[in-house]
Amino acid sequence: MNSIYQKLLSKAPIGYLILKKENLQDIVVQDYNKLLLDYLSINDDIKGKKITEAFNDFLIEQLKDIVHGILVEGEIEGVLFSNSFYYNVKGMNLDDNLVAVTFTERAGYLDQYKKTERTRLKLLESLPGMIYRCHFDKQWTMEYVSEGCKDLTGYNVDSLLENDKITYNEIIVEKYRESVRDLWKLAVANKSIVRTEYEIMTAAGETKWVYEQGQPVFDEYGKLIMLEGIIVDITQQKEREERINYLTYFDAMTGVYNRRYYNNTIKEMNSEESLPLSVIVGDINGLKLINDAFGHEYGDELIIKTADLLKESIRNTDVLARTGGDEFVIMLPNTTFEIVKKIVKRIMQEGEVINELNNDSPVQISISLGYTTRETMDEDLGESIKLAEDHMYRNKLFDHKSTHSTIIKSIRSSLLRRGEESEENMTNMEKIAKEMANRIGFNEDMTGKLQILVSIHDIGKIAIDTELLNKEEPLTKDEWDLIRKHPEMGYRIAMASIELSAIADYILSHHERWDGSGYPDGLKYDEIPTLSRIVSIMDAYDAMITERPYKKKLSIKEALEEIRKNAGTQFDPELAEIFIRIVREFSA
Repeated sequence: MNSIYQKLLSKAPIGYLILKKENLQDIVVQDYNKLLLDYLSINDDIKGKKITEAFNDFLIEQLKDIVHGILVEGEIEGVLFSNSFYYNVKGMNLDDNLVAVTFTERAGYLDQYKKTERTRLKLLESLPGMIYRCHFDKQWTMEYVSEGCKDLTGYNVDSLLENDKITYNEIIVEKYRESVRDLWKLAVANKSIVRTEYEIMTAAGETKWVYEQGQPVFDEYGKLIMLEGIIVDITQQKEREERINYLTYFDAMTGVYNRRYYNNTIKEMNSEESLPLSVIVGDINGLKLINDAFGHEYGDELIIKTADLLKESIRNTDVLARTGGDEFVIMLPNTTFEIVKKIVKRIMQEGEVINELNNDSPVQISISLGYTTRETMDEDLGESIKLAEDHMYRNKLFDHKSTHSTIIKSIRSSLLRRGEESEENMTNMEKIAKEMANRIGFNEDMTGKLQILVSIHDIGKIAIDTELLNKEEPLTKDEWDLIRKHPEMGYRIAMASIELSAIADYILSHHERWDGSGYPDGLKYDEIPTLSRIVSIMDAYDAMITERPYKKKLSIKEALEEIRKNAGTQFDPELAEIFIRIVREFSA
């Protein structure tokens, strides 16, 4: 540029900027005057710099538009906005790649705009949330934010203004940034309102859900000036909505789908695209007994463990639902019969591993499974599900014996942990019981019942506080009355289970006495079931040879003498004599 003209321009009451477009991407500052730097609040020398290095994002986008307009039209007039000021802009083409842009401040329209804005913003300050006015740039550079900014974001107003400490773009959680920008692009193009919800990250590192409503603001020439709007905290509303939605389709206890979702899934999967469609139906074994014997918290734990096992054993495309208290259904789209068989096998094997790792826990997973596969649309889906249920019930009958054994083992382990029995004493009692059954001439069924009864006849004590059972001081009348109820408690627990109902009467009567002075019913002689009479002797003997906090243990000889002394009053005399002979033989 001619030095004379350059000198004149440098002293002219306008800002000027000479730009060179070196290629399709790079625009470089060739020259400028001091007034331009004042207008744009720039302190550094920008000569020779690319505009992407010299200016902020908001200015860069405006300058690119201006340069493009000059190169296309030769000369242009327009408006540029920066630092809350508006400028008349004129541009001309100096040669193929060199352009000149002059800036003249336009205060009249801006002053009126600001006056209106001050009045309006003062009214808006009373609203909850954060009122804002920002540039449409990559950082959402804030020109104004209300004091609600602190409560909403945790950042002071000054931290956000002009991106002093942080940009609003950084506050928006990353996965929402692009979608928020796309909504604003559409609003600017259509001159419409934005309404959106997204998450932000506060200064304290917490996430909040916010609702934003805003609109682009244009000047009298239709040029975009700013974006403005309000952002409010909707975290609590969002959490309520999510909770409602969760409870609508998910089981609150296990986190798997519920029956309502399952019913919708049946409709969705009743299609050609799901074929072959396999179904697994599962039913937890022994849940009622676990609830009655150990309490509902253990029953809930069993349900949760079972649900976790099923979740871990299936694929993301499968749908697992809890359809009842102890019932589960799995829908497996695009799954052949051979694959579903492998999945069921894997579930059962993983269940065994979990039980082995938690061998001491009374909560042992036992679930009966049935399955089938729908191959064509000609097969009725409801009928396929019923076939899986029938298969499950057949398996449940076969599983009965192992379930029965697992539950007995769990109850036995629980009594041992509570100190009601020692492992050694219980094992010895089971051996003595088997020998008594042989000598009396019991069949296999009665022998099995006696051995189970010896292990769990005190099941009712599970419902009594351990501290009371081991209390060293004399029991009060109320405490003694509670302990005397354990045969009835045990009876109710056993009757609640198919597995134990056959020995419930024996549990109820194991504290009856030969002379009729026992409890709870005062039965005597042959009114007392034989198995109960045997267990009465064995229970008394076990108590005498076991150390308790409230008494010293007796020797085997002393305990047998007590049995003999009470034969005919507390114990059946014939059974007492058989018992004494067996114990002496085992002790010799």
